Amino acid sequence: MDENHGKALDFLGLLPQKGLDSTISNLLRALLQGQSNREMGVEFSVVYDRFSEIDGGNPKTRPYVHRLLNSLIESKVIRVEGTEGKNRRYVCDINTLATGLSYLKERILHELVNEKQRIEESSRFTEKIDTIDLAQWLHEELTGEKKVPTSRFLKNIDEFHRITDETIYQASRAGDVIRTSVANEGPFVNGYTDRIRRIFIAAQKGVEVRYAVPPSVLQSAALTEGKASQEMNKQILNAISNERKSGPGLHMRINPAGPKSHQFVSLNDQVMALWISETPPTAAWLTREFNPDLIDHIIDTFDEQWDTSLLVREILDAEMEKRVTGQSN
Repeated sequence: MDENHGKALDFLGLLPQKGLDSTISNLLRALLQGQSNREMGVEFSVVYDRFSEIDGGNPKTRPYVHRLLNSLIESKVIRVEGTEGKNRRYVCDINTLATGLSYLKERILHELVNEKQRIEESSRFTEKIDTIDLAQWLHEELTGEKKVPTSRFLKNIDEFHRITDETIYQASRAGDVIRTSVANEGPFVNGYTDRIRRIFIAAQKGVEVRYAVPPSVLQSAALTEGKASQEMNKQILNAISNERKSGPGLHMRINPAGPKSHQFVSLNDQVMALWISETPPTAAWLTREFNPDLIDHIIDTFDEQWDTSLLVREILDAEMEKRVTGQSN
């Protein structure tokens, strides 16, 4: 049997597994062969005798064959003419096959649409689950003791961004300080639009956001590295140009240490997500309770570099003024 046709029949649920050698295919063959000389359909006795000859060594009972015929009727692959008893005839030809297969196709598509909706709803529900809050609740329910998670390893960049959303950006309040250090843009390229948006949201609710970006943002070469990287740099530059509109709390500066600096996101000196390695992707989430010395060291180093780093907006303004002045001369 042709592979594509066989796969289609299997997917529609008509001829699974054994294909044209299956019991159902033998029953259809018996119906079609019996139908060839009868315009009004085939009575059960003819179908049963012919089917028994074709199906060979495994004799089937009459009730069993009746059940198979009823399943084909439900699938509209065959139809019935006449009433119960001797006048009942089964019709199977090219037209009923086409009708039945079309019906099965529409039924499968309907099931797939429903399944897609169910998956999308489940996905939306799953995305909203706050795993930290859930862990705290479960621990308290089981032990009666309220505890707060202090650390966990993050297995990929998606989990890194998800945990920073839950425990840093969404948890931040007016007066808090979020520090973000991007030393190497490689792991952070995909989905950058949403991550720039969350910076604006935090700044607009009164959070001070200190955002250090790599020097490559200002290099023209960075804009030709690829579509994803180009889009990331464009988003950063747009954020810089709109910095004043985002509230006094948003500050973007060049990361002077470049690739040698830590890559992290922190909320005050209490929570930090630290990107450790790109290959293999390795990151950690920790709280002050778990390792205050590490958090203090990284934040102190960042603040020292921050105090001596250049505002990206001022660099761009100076460059623009230089170009305008050069053109006017």
